[in-house]
Amino acid sequence: METHPGPRLRGKRTAIGLTLSETSYKAHIDIARLSRFERGVADLTAEQDARLQRVLADALAVHRKELDLVLAQDRAVVVHEAQEF
Repeated sequence: METHPGPRLRGKRTAIGLTLSETSYKAHIDIARLSRFERGVADLTAEQDARLQRVLADALAVHRKELDLVLAQDRAVVVHEAQEF
């Protein structure tokens, strides 16, 4: 039996750092409908699903860039501290 994709999507959305409200706004999906989808009690249209996937992909790309910057800064601090010894 196939499970509803909504709950998995909620996990991805929160891991990326998007709120339900922000995601709803960016994807142009009614917040109540998106909430029901995430709980597995409603479906999205193909168009809504496509918009939602674009929002998540864009947010993930930004999240990865931010993470790369933080890691690069951390490495620079470690290298600088090591050079002081």
